[in-house]
Amino acid sequence: MNWKPRVFFSYAWGSDVHNARVEEVARRLRDRDCEVRIDRRDLVPGDSILDYIEESLRWASKVLVMCEPAYAEKARKNATGVRDEYTLIRAEVHRDRRTRRIIPVLLEGDAVEAIPEALQDRFWIDLRRDDSAEFGHLVNTCFDESQRRPNVGRPQLPSFKSLVDAPDPGCTPGALRFLRWLYGENSLLKAPSGEEFPIAVRPTASTDPAVLPRALVPDSCAFDVTGGLIERRRLEGARLWDQATFTLRSVTDGSDGRIETIDCSIGAYFAAVNTCDVLEEELKAIGLMPLEAVGDFRKAYEGLPLRRGLHHGKVGATTLAEVWSGTGRSAAIAVSVLFVCFDGDEYRFYVRRRSPTVAVHPLNYHVVPSFMFQPMLVGHELSEFSLRYNVLREVAEELFSRPEGGGAEEGTTITTPKDLYLLPEVAALESLLESGAAELVVTGMSVNLLNLRPEVLCVLVIHDHNWFLAYRSEIKFCRLEYSQDFPIMKEYTVAFDLFEEDLFEAGGPLKAGNWVAPGAACIIAGVPAARRLVNQHDRRGSAAS
Repeated sequence: MNWKPRVFFSYAWGSDVHNARVEEVARRLRDRDCEVRIDRRDLVPGDSILDYIEESLRWASKVLVMCEPAYAEKARKNATGVRDEYTLIRAEVHRDRRTRRIIPVLLEGDAVEAIPEALQDRFWIDLRRDDSAEFGHLVNTCFDESQRRPNVGRPQLPSFKSLVDAPDPGCTPGALRFLRWLYGENSLLKAPSGEEFPIAVRPTASTDPAVLPRALVPDSCAFDVTGGLIERRRLEGARLWDQATFTLRSVTDGSDGRIETIDCSIGAYFAAVNTCDVLEEELKAIGLMPLEAVGDFRKAYEGLPLRRGLHHGKVGATTLAEVWSGTGRSAAIAVSVLFVCFDGDEYRFYVRRRSPTVAVHPLNYHVVPSFMFQPMLVGHELSEFSLRYNVLREVAEELFSRPEGGGAEEGTTITTPKDLYLLPEVAALESLLESGAAELVVTGMSVNLLNLRPEVLCVLVIHDHNWFLAYRSEIKFCRLEYSQDFPIMKEYTVAFDLFEEDLFEAGGPLKAGNWVAPGAACIIAGVPAARRLVNQHDRRGSAAS
């Protein structure tokens, strides 16, 4: 006798139309030779609902959670109707993160609103439309048969066409005109679409991440790590804590104008807030000024004592050249990574909308991962003075929600840099980098002209789809930095096809007011580089075959 899948339906009772849809899915599965349990058909007056749920969950080979906003709301409020079964489902998911027994099925609404929190990181089936292919995928899932689908891996995320405008554009047209006057006509980054961003970008001589950071040098400057801006941000609800950072001291330029290496010192994050972020706060004061004529610009410059003092009152190309050193400020370096992954069908990269609780540019979009270039382990600063190490550490933190400082599955604390490679996803990714099945390259450096903080721009391309298939159920994004726990965070994750033709078109996704400037720079510099890496990888594969 052939084995049959045993399928239990978890759902919230609703309107007659909704209940009929659930029962229709159950009927179609029975027609496809699945054994099905659904309470509206199975229970009779006097039955114990709790006993039925517990026994059905033990019996089932697959549990289909029929997701729609009412179910998620009842699950969140622990309300009668789904409380008992969802409590048991949530416990199983937390107990066994790799379980494939629990399958979210989206019936109505947006995934963010309809899928309960414990299942948000799960691969889901989309039955919002009468899609025979999607229903066929559900049948194959119940039978545990493998079948490639159009978007393998993460749930079908919104495309760039669904980007939500940021409530605070961050940089007004007047401020852009002022920055262009202050740092030179060609100082601002322009996307191919013509969108202009308040950031200066330079190429690096080498794409090798091991080459760019050259040396840690002593820093004789001492900057204040207390101040009004820090306290104000705390009062506004921003999460702030002071940590060591690698700060830019100087760059070495090649004969062609490309950056060859950088020298750094060890500084403090609060010092960067007090010497860099204050420049952006100061700049906001002129954001509403018309700023059309040179006289307007000079008057505005007079109203910026911190920036004017840093530049000694100078204007133009010389001033722009000076921002590439850390003179006069604690220029904590950040890193933005265009994370590109082959899912078996397409190369995709992902961006996230930042949480309202981050200190800088909340609710703007940014690439993931993006982070401070910094040492985290006392006494191991030299070992952590590595872009590759920092990228791997942040992949673990931002894509897999590992705590800062690490922690392997057995609870091992990361006390030395080598402990990072105890994490299975990091060890596997490091192996791919060694073999060439993944590539990490530097695409340039930028300085955000709003706050004069430098950033290293990188691309990480994972060609081997087996890494994605192995870890897709665990890939998530750090809820602290990229959170969906706020009503305004609808469409919080956006998936991009790397070869999307409209990516840089006018009216496309790179609308300046929606982006953290370094994130936009990372995409503008990184997408062409990633496409080249993919094409080169494909050519090598063709030659080998």
